[in-house]
Amino acid sequence: MLADHGNLITLSRQSAGVVKATMGDDFPVAAIPVPVFDIFNRGQRGHSPTIPGTTEIHFQGRMIDSREVDYVDDSVELTDPLAFCSQTFDGNPRRFDFASSSSEPQYLLGFYDPEDWGSWSRTATPSVMLPFAIQGKIKLSLMAVGQGYNVGRQITVSAGGASQTITLLAQPKKYEFTLNVQRPTNLINFSGLDARSYPGTMDVRTLGMGILSLSLRQAGLLRALRKPTSDPAAQPPEPPQTLRLSGVVYTSVLNPQDGRKNWHDIVSAFIHAHRDHPDATLVLKMSHHSVASFVGDILTDLRRHAVRRGWDFRYALKRSAEEVNRNPNWWRGLVLVCGCGPGL
Repeated sequence: MLADHGNLITLSRQSAGVVKATMGDDFPVAAIPVPVFDIFNRGQRGHSPTIPGTTEIHFQGRMIDSREVDYVDDSVELTDPLAFCSQTFDGNPRRFDFASSSSEPQYLLGFYDPEDWGSWSRTATPSVMLPFAIQGKIKLSLMAVGQGYNVGRQITVSAGGASQTITLLAQPKKYEFTLNVQRPTNLINFSGLDARSYPGTMDVRTLGMGILSLSLRQAGLLRALRKPTSDPAAQPPEPPQTLRLSGVVYTSVLNPQDGRKNWHDIVSAFIHAHRDHPDATLVLKMSHHSVASFVGDILTDLRRHAVRRGWDFRYALKRSAEEVNRNPNWWRGLVLVCGCGPGL
């Protein structure tokens, strides 16, 4: 393809070097960077990327910092998962499909990426984070399947102080039961899984349980009397938040669902490069309309890095897809903030 074009323009000297290494030194290639604001050239005039003192970013949304996250065994748990409730539950039946083709927003914590049939668990204690809080007697219908050491294994499904034991089979099975949820929660937790790779299989992932779908409704109410009190998909107004930053701050803007923008690698590379720099912070503005599955991806990454390496982080999330306001200190969108701590 390059030979057919005859010449090429790249955005950096590194890219130009790769082209010449492939096509030969005589191949006509130019490195022309993308024009950017003059403020980014201040480094040549002695400008430091370090923020003097503390600066503030204001946005409407929900913010989570490292003090609101618990590190438990092989998982990273939100201290206040109710902060991520974006809908209200009126007791009427709700169904969540976990196949990759599903457009229904859901949060999978401790699961691998959804496949065309559903999703495999990644950890021994995965969860489903609902977009609303539940309490009282809840009728649950779960379609699940066991894998490897978990075929024939009893596991526990729990929510808000209530629990139910089920036995996983080698084929998908529907499990129906009622949980008397004692306190408001939006987490359906699974425990008792064996998260080891099964010998003799080509798939080396820690597959424990496959989840296809989850349905729930308020139990003990006549359906005719259970009229919707509001739009179940309506999102409550989000409170204003303030994110305070100091030290060296790196930023990027991307769509987390765009496969070309591998933000997982950005986070991993930042942590690796700045594991000994507690004043370094990475801010990623995620331009997407929903945080569905996004929280699960974050916690999975944080579990892999934080639990095993002991780093600290802060992050904030916002569901709006609006661009940054004209005031540079007012942000809208999904925001992920990672800060490295000592001892990584």
